Amino acid sequence: MKNQMIELSEEEIKNYKKIGTATGISFGMCMFLAHKHATNFENRAVGFCIEKDGMAEMINDAYEKAGLHKEKNINVTFYENN
Repeated sequence: MKNQMIELSEEEIKNYKKIGTATGISFGMCMFLAHKHATNFENRAVGFCIEKDGMAEMINDAYEKAGLHKEKNINVTFYENN
């Protein structure tokens, strides 16, 4: 990674441009997905925010309702400078 990423607060994300959101079982998995799907991700990403709801919650709820034990998913949204 060219840039060191920082975790952004809800207030701080207003100052950045969203690259995209990844859902996975760990932060590392979300980084992998973002790197794979976002053009030039390693040179663009400067921050991230771990989100409380979204696709991860829907996946976690579906597994729970089905009685399946699975690691909880998280949503991570990545940001670049405006």
